[in-house]
Amino acid sequence: MAHGSSGARNGMPAVWDAGPAGAGASDRIGAPGISEWERVRRQGLKRLALTLPVHAAILLALGIGAALGVVRPVVAELLGTLICLTVAVFYSILRSGAMVRSSDPMLVFAQVLVGICLVALGYGTLDGLRSAALLWLTVIIVFDMRRLPPRRMWIAATFCAVLLMLTTVARGWLHAGGNTWRYEIWTMGLLLIILPILLIVSARARRVYQLQIQHKAQMAQMLKQLQELSVRDGLTGLYNRRHMHSLLESEVKRWQRSGRSFHVALIDIDHFKRVNDQFGHAAGDAVLQTFAQICLAAFPGRADVLARWGGEEFLLLQCHKTPQEAEAAVARLVEAVHRYDWNQCARGLKLSFSAGLYEYREGSTLAKALERADRALYAAKAAGRDRIMSSTGGGAPQPVDLVPAGSEAISIPSLSVPPARPSVRAESAPSRPNVLLEGMVSLVLGRNTRLRRYQYMNFYSAGVYVMCICGFLLYCVPTGLLTPLQGMLFSAHSVLGAVVPFVFLRAGVTAHLRDPALNLLQILWAGAGLIAAYGFMPATSPSTFQMICLGVVFGFNLRPREIRIVGGAYVAMMLCVLAVRVTAHPAGFDPRVESLEVAMACSVILVLSLQAYNFSRVSERLSNDKRKLAEATEQITQVLIHDPLTGILNRQHMQDLLERERDRHRRSDPGFCVALVDLDHFKRINDTYGHRIGDEALIGFARAAKDVLRETDKICRWGGEEFLILLPDTESGPNAMQALNRLREHVASQRLCPGAPEVAVTVSAGIAGHRRDEPVALTLERADQALYAAKAAGRNQCMPQGSDVTA
Repeated sequence: MAHGSSGARNGMPAVWDAGPAGAGASDRIGAPGISEWERVRRQGLKRLALTLPVHAAILLALGIGAALGVVRPVVAELLGTLICLTVAVFYSILRSGAMVRSSDPMLVFAQVLVGICLVALGYGTLDGLRSAALLWLTVIIVFDMRRLPPRRMWIAATFCAVLLMLTTVARGWLHAGGNTWRYEIWTMGLLLIILPILLIVSARARRVYQLQIQHKAQMAQMLKQLQELSVRDGLTGLYNRRHMHSLLESEVKRWQRSGRSFHVALIDIDHFKRVNDQFGHAAGDAVLQTFAQICLAAFPGRADVLARWGGEEFLLLQCHKTPQEAEAAVARLVEAVHRYDWNQCARGLKLSFSAGLYEYREGSTLAKALERADRALYAAKAAGRDRIMSSTGGGAPQPVDLVPAGSEAISIPSLSVPPARPSVRAESAPSRPNVLLEGMVSLVLGRNTRLRRYQYMNFYSAGVYVMCICGFLLYCVPTGLLTPLQGMLFSAHSVLGAVVPFVFLRAGVTAHLRDPALNLLQILWAGAGLIAAYGFMPATSPSTFQMICLGVVFGFNLRPREIRIVGGAYVAMMLCVLAVRVTAHPAGFDPRVESLEVAMACSVILVLSLQAYNFSRVSERLSNDKRKLAEATEQITQVLIHDPLTGILNRQHMQDLLERERDRHRRSDPGFCVALVDLDHFKRINDTYGHRIGDEALIGFARAAKDVLRETDKICRWGGEEFLILLPDTESGPNAMQALNRLREHVASQRLCPGAPEVAVTVSAGIAGHRRDEPVALTLERADQALYAAKAAGRNQCMPQGSDVTA
């Protein structure tokens, strides 16, 4: 029995999982520290070892058959010797690793072909146990061929059909007489019809295992992307504030253990608000991205870590440096920022930053260290900006020399593109269906498209039932194996099994059930009829056992618990039939042959049930993987479109919504309004109460805005303490102003900062209505002008853009 491989990929052979005993995906994981080739070699040996119980069962059956006189000793010795020799040869090749660099390193194809040859030899020579040979052929087809690439699978199937037909011709020639030819033709015809069905089920199993591997890879990639997005700032690609906090806490624990100090530096871009006001938010974004790239070039490697702390503020963590080295590193960054040509971001732009540096020392806490760095930063701003103030000495902040001796130029890399957001791929319009064909399909399968996929399996089972009816009426009754009444009863049983599930599903009677196709009942019904047929005509055991095994194979569609029921029921029915025959002792009854046949059939049924159970478990895991993949995708989407601090939409997603509203406005009225809202004196809140209280103010405002705005209104964090509100289907005028004033009054009446209840937060807002065919940037510019008019008029008020004022 064979194992799987599917050609080379990335220079290594792709190895398919699971031997006949149901090896799981974990088998693909090799031990650390060994080469890929050694891992493949070990995996091949492990899968060969999984077939040893199967081979042992066959050898045991041959030995018992020879002892009971059912099998000729010379045939048992020949087949036993060939099986042992085959296992030894494959073990030697796999053990040596001679084929490990080939496209089939596990010798799957070779093992399948050899297995088919042994089955054909057994079918031709085992007079009393020919049915056992075809039983093991079912195992090879379903659980070994599925590990082959499709082309090799069909080659092996064709080889199997041709070889068995030649064997049948040889047997018919050597054992001519009576009904031998008719029986041999019937058995082979049945095999040739069952073989494609088994291959279809096998191919489905292959697809499920491949999908499981693909979904695991996709899931790992999604989780990796989600983890990366959860710790990165969406605009600059630097670490975000939440992740930097965890890094700082880890560094404090390392300091407590080793005593090695570290430095934190708070960096603030000077007059960044002026950059946004004068050059626009797009230029401001470019400045932040470029500044981040300059910082990364100044602090390469992973020892020093930089994060976007909030708005235009950044935090730098430097480890294992002396105070002089930390100050010199930040000073080099100042020189790099001075040397950079900021005209690439906006013509006439010049940029500088201020920084506060603090060394973590004994007696400090993380909160105190950040507070001291913050004080040093504001000391730098108070001293005129564009400078560094250091508290590394423990006293008052001291200025740092901006031109350290021996400073080296920093090469500035090209601006990296921030992580791309998922976009909806435009799918081509589906081709117009053939109305006549669709009507015929609906007539046959019904209009419920959800139930149609269950009907295909009903068609397969109906085809098998039709073969059974033909066998009963055209072979069994004419040859005297069944009486006409028995033939009619078995045919009626097959008609019910073929028609009733189809009619129930077509009419939608079972649509509300968890198993609309009634698969469990169908398999038990078919098994009962086939096993009863074996009880009446054991001479047809080769073909009957094929059909019984096919019934178990259809259990692939069942849940694990149901598969256990099927396996147990089939074995119980087989034993009951054998017990009845032993008790009745009809004419021609040979207890040795039939007991051995039933034992072999029960063994194969249990093997097939075990494999179907493992397959069902894989299908369940695949369904869970799909659900987790969908959840991970949704989480990534949420991370990409929401601001990590406030939980409302981020700027990038809002820009998409604005463009969409612009396109809608081109088609019809009403249009939409945008409002830029700014928290008044937010810098003062940060300076006086710290960034934690500032964050509470931002979060509180976002929550208050959600409480007041309509469900159709959208709000995003536009940058720092600035927010943008989109009011769709709203004309500029009293309605828009009323909505903004309601929000302003609600915010003024709330206490947004639980950590500082005395802080009163007010907002200023500027609103502008979109003009048809106007670029969104111009609408935002007019809203920005209105916002600054509101600030100039004293803050805590809403102001429409001048041309939008309605009497």
